[in-house]
Amino acid sequence: ATEHHSRENLEISLTSPDHGVLRFLFSPRTLSGETYGFGPTVTGNYVGLAWNIFDSHRLFGSIGFAGAVNRVMPEDPTRPSGSPLFSLHSTLEFGYELGAQQSLSLALDHATASPYLGDRSAPGDFLRLRYGYHF
Repeated sequence: ATEHHSRENLEISLTSPDHGVLRFLFSPRTLSGETYGFGPTVTGNYVGLAWNIFDSHRLFGSIGFAGAVNRVMPEDPTRPSGSPLFSLHSTLEFGYELGAQQSLSLALDHATASPYLGDRSAPGDFLRLRYGYHF
């Protein structure tokens, strides 16, 4: 009597769907950067995720969510020196590609102070005009 041994392997494929809502949910891109400004917060570092809403020839739109750590100006007497301020941001952005490497976009950013070490005096809505150069 001969014994037949079969080999079966378990394979799991993790690919994003190609259509519909699932494609949108599984297609975020990372955001990270540093912002410079004037007023009570001089600079801030942020990290988060963004999703494309549409991308049609040269026009594009996206939504994003990020967390930020802002550093206080040393001259601000209301805060202890060196204490960070945390905030949560949601952004809606519309843009136009000027060429293969250049873009111009307008974004509405809503900042919410974190319940822990949040800056309650900072304005909550920002309108930002951005020029991008991709290299």
